[in-house]
Amino acid sequence: IYANNFGFDNALLKNSEENIIEATNSNIFILKNNVLYTPPVHDGAVLGSMREWILEKENVIEKSLTETDIIQAEEVFITNSIKGIIPVKLVNIESDYIYRTKLSKILQQRLINLS
Repeated sequence: IYANNFGFDNALLKNSEENIIEATNSNIFILKNNVLYTPPVHDGAVLGSMREWILEKENVIEKSLTETDIIQAEEVFITNSIKGIIPVKLVNIESDYIYRTKLSKILQQRLINLS
């Protein structure tokens, strides 16, 4: 409802500690200082099949993510079993910074090549 009301494609969900845990229908990953991060399950992230695939294929650090982490990321992408890896170009949290999409496109192509 929030995303629709503001014209967004998706929304980020927070836990009771105000850490970002996922998008409304997807797990979230960020690339910051060339390190890939995703929220840990104990923060409230769902054990998604695409999340697990990326954890197996890439060196990913599970870390609580804050709004600052999202704002300072070089790349943000979300994953789900229906669409795979979805690059995020813009997150409207105090910034209109356009994220790069290089890693997410590479991972999506690797996923497509499996079929």
